[in-house]
Amino acid sequence: MVIALCAGLAMPASAVFNNLLRDVNLTGLSEIFLLVSLDDGSVIFSQNEHERTAPASLTKFITAAIALEQLESIDELVTVHGDDLIAVRGTAHADLRDGEQLSAESLIAAMLLHNANDAAQALAAHIAGSVEDFLPLMNDFAARAGAENTNFANVHGLDEDNHYTTAYDLALMVRHALRRDFPGSAVLERISGSLRHTIPESNLRGPRHLVNFNHITNRYRPHYFMPQAFAGKGGQTAAAGRCVMVAAQQAGFRYLAIVMQGQDGGSPVRNSALMDARALIHWAFANIRMQQVAEADRAVAEIPVEFARGTDHVQLMPAQAVFAFVPQGVHAGNVMIEPIADTMPESLTAPVQAGQQVGQARILFAGVEFARVDLVAAEDVALSGTQYMVQVARNVAGSLLFQVMMGLIVLAAVGLVILLLVQRRNKSRKKQLHVLPRVGPR
Repeated sequence: MVIALCAGLAMPASAVFNNLLRDVNLTGLSEIFLLVSLDDGSVIFSQNEHERTAPASLTKFITAAIALEQLESIDELVTVHGDDLIAVRGTAHADLRDGEQLSAESLIAAMLLHNANDAAQALAAHIAGSVEDFLPLMNDFAARAGAENTNFANVHGLDEDNHYTTAYDLALMVRHALRRDFPGSAVLERISGSLRHTIPESNLRGPRHLVNFNHITNRYRPHYFMPQAFAGKGGQTAAAGRCVMVAAQQAGFRYLAIVMQGQDGGSPVRNSALMDARALIHWAFANIRMQQVAEADRAVAEIPVEFARGTDHVQLMPAQAVFAFVPQGVHAGNVMIEPIADTMPESLTAPVQAGQQVGQARILFAGVEFARVDLVAAEDVALSGTQYMVQVARNVAGSLLFQVMMGLIVLAAVGLVILLLVQRRNKSRKKQLHVLPRVGPR
């Protein structure tokens, strides 16, 4: 149903309802947040979403997505090389060892659940030949997703110069990775949305049991737990603060919350990023609905028509009914549809056909644009032959060619008059100079 409704939009809806943030139970301790619909990309709430910031371990979600895109199978065997682990020694790890062999799935689970930096290094080197050669794949992925304010300088998310993104860019990349047709999207959801994962015995180690550090998935952490969550990742560094991204679904609608630069609050609830992500999504579940916000048979503007028979204008209406994710109470009767000046001609020329596209309009609620739609002519407008011919005559009379031609005709006429006068004068002189017969003796 959602796909069918969203397909009717002239373009993806973009809604920002920050005027309703007062109704969301936020901690006030997170500097950056963004709530979007995963179904159509609508922005529901945002704060500093275009501000560059360190992404911490949210980086690993992108690393995992690219790995799944590149791998032929998640069962592919990866051999760990000690040289790739030196750069992250002393940080969060899965205790990988030089020469150890694990499946790609095990490394992805270690990255997403246990924040294992050594797993990210080993998997990146396996796929690209070296960690450094994996970075272009990450930045290419960002570009393909439309992220224009992102640069990846490592695969794990530890603080580093020139390693940055924005909440908005992250939303673009995560939404891209969670598309149903993206290779491995189901694996991303299955692993990152799970509470536990067991890494089987390797050639050097026994089984390892991992518990997800993202407490959104943990029912034993009731202050954070969200049973509707199906994917996510958390992280923390000095530069990034508390960070989390959570994808959740209810009643067929999917939302993504990204919170960055969070802080630690008081006991027992410390992680403000997790609390704010949970509050944003719960508010959306309770208040956001898919509603019709524009009717296809409702005239919203008019435009002059030249050379029209029986009228001098035509009314404009939306090309189709528009549906969008909006708060409860927003519907076609209480929104404003405003033509976008840059898309509208000053006038039309008859004949005009009903349904002819004329321009675009933005759909506004409380002064905020949340959708756009094409505007079309509401009815046929016939051409007036008389008006048209009169205008053609005026145009011809005012043209440079016509004026030059008229000038030449006038000059020719004057020349002809002068020629006739000269000929007449010459005839008169001939009469006066007529030679008389000679008289007198011969």
